[in-house]
Formats: sequence, structure tokens, C-alpha cells
Amino acid sequence: MFQKSKMKAIIYLTTILAFFLISAKLTQADEVGFSAIAVLEKHQTDNSLSYWRLKPEAGKDIHLVLKITNGEKKNTFTISANQAITNQNLVVDYGLDKKSALKLLSTKPAFDFYSQVLLGDKKTPKEVTIELKPNESIEFPLIVKVPDNLWDGVQIGGINVTRKPSADEQKASIVNLYNYAFALVLEGNEVKSGNELSISMDKLTVDKQAFTLKNETQNIVKNVDLHGAIKDKDGKKVAQVDINNGTIVPFAQVSIPLISKEPLRNGHEYTFELTKKNGDEKTTQEFKITVDNVGKITSVEAKNTTLLYVLGAIIGIGMFIFILLVNRNKKRTKGRHE
Repeated sequence: MFQKSKMKAIIYLTTILAFFLISAKLTQADEVGFSAIAVLEKHQTDNSLSYWRLKPEAGKDIHLVLKITNGEKKNTFTISANQAITNQNLVVDYGLDKKSALKLLSTKPAFDFYSQVLLGDKKTPKEVTIELKPNESIEFPLIVKVPDNLWDGVQIGGINVTRKPSADEQKASIVNLYNYAFALVLEGNEVKSGNELSISMDKLTVDKQAFTLKNETQNIVKNVDLHGAIKDKDGKKVAQVDINNGTIVPFAQVSIPLISKEPLRNGHEYTFELTKKNGDEKTTQEFKITVDNVGKITSVEAKNTTLLYVLGAIIGIGMFIFILLVNRNKKRTKGRHE
């Protein structure tokens, strides 16, 4: 009797749990409220992708379509085209306005996604707002205005489709925004691929430390890992950074903060060692950080002492051989005169 009651309780609890899990999934799907798909066309260089990677022809516009399907409720959407940047987590972000995006790039892009991508039937570069009825589906047009002279390398931006919160959702304490972002990668003249990522220290304080990562190339650099730590003279970590599988857009210039464990102390010296890995290539940089007695901080990249030792040894051996040869010639000359 006890076993039967126990079994019934287990079945009952399992059924209730399954009901809640299914309800949660349905609620989550209903909350998103729409779907969007980037329709690929003849300029696409890789049809396995869910975003646009195009090979434009100079001076010829490209016409694209974004398919948007609404959910069970009437919704309002905004569609915009933006420059892609790499944020401090080394994730590509397509959501910034022009002024904010340019601050995270070392040079102005050759293609302007804010003016050279036209949206909707009105063919405007500005953000477009549309309203869709329940279950309505549309094909939203976009035009990429390709200049007469193509750029070198790649240009990368993104198309954002964002559902505006309903009146009821806006009353909530936390308002969620639901968004689809599709990369728009435009391939220009082919350039030599390379990994020209550089590291430099930002202005440091005792409480906050950061460094700047730059992509000096016109190519996208993928699969970047960064691991490093600031240590005191005893090897104790006071701040660290650990980022895996990052993507760096062309000419990215991003400040990356370290997670501080404790403040730097006046009158102390520290070492910041950062290992950067990209595919099979792995490099390590070291910086010496000095905090004076009033909290002023200086940072200098440490010289590669191993290389200096090798060069010193080569020069020393060379000088030793040179001296031997000179002495040997002197003895031969002296013998002839005798």
C-alpha cells in the first residue's frame, strides 16, 4: 500500500513538473513574439551562414530582403543598420549609434552603414518603425549602396530588428527588449591576412586597471583568447582578465578592464603578464607597473630579456672569434719578419 502511494506521488510530481517546464517554454516563445530571417541572394559567398556575407561589384547596388513574421499579438518593430564594433567582452555588437561606434574604432570605416544602407520602401538610411498585425509576415527590403571604388579588406555592420515592449510589458519592473541582429559583411579587395593585434596599457588607478586591444588589420580576427594577471612581487594576483573565443572587427580599438581583487598599494611594484592566443599563434607581453608613494602609476612594457641574452651571447662569441683571428694574424706577421 505504501509503495503504491509513493509511486502515485512520484507520477503526480513528475506530471506537474513537466507541465511547468512546457508552460515555461511556451511562455518564453510567446514573449519573444516574432521571428526574423536574412534571405540570402546571389552575392552571398557562403550559403551555410544565417547572415549576409557578400561580394559586391563596384558601383552596383545590392538588394536584400529581411523576412519578419509576427507572433500572436500586434507588435511594433524598429529596423536599423549600424557599424559593427567589438565590445569589452570581445563580442561583436551591432547596436551602437554612429558616434558611439566610431569611438571604438581606430580609423573611420571606408563604408558607412549609417548612410549607405537604405531601409524599407521609403529607402531611408534612418531607423524605420513598422507595425505588424497578429501573424502577419512581410519581406522588408534593404539596399546596399556600393561605391565605385571598393575598399580593401572587409567592412562589417549589422541589421537590427527590435520589438518594442507592449504597454503591459512597460509596466514591469524589468523591461526586456527582444531583438534579432544579422551581420552584414561586405568583402572588398583581398588583402594579406594577418594577426596584427596590439596591446597597450590604459591610464591606471589604484582601484581600476585596463588595457587597450587594437586590430591593426582590415580583416576580422576570430578565436582570440586573452588570459593575464597583475601580480605583486610575491606572485599574488591583485587583478586578472580571462576571455575566450573573442572576435575582433577590423580596426577595433577597445579598452578591456581587469577584474580587481584588491587595490594597488602606494610604493609597490607589480607585473602584468598577458598571454594572447589566436589559433596556433600564442604570444606573451609583460608590463612593469610602479605605484609611487602618492599613488601615481606608471607602466612600461618589459623588454624581452631572453632575446637580449641570446643577442648578447652571439655578440660575445663573435668578439671572441674576432680577437682570436686578429692575434693569429699578428703571430703570422711576426714570424715572417723574423
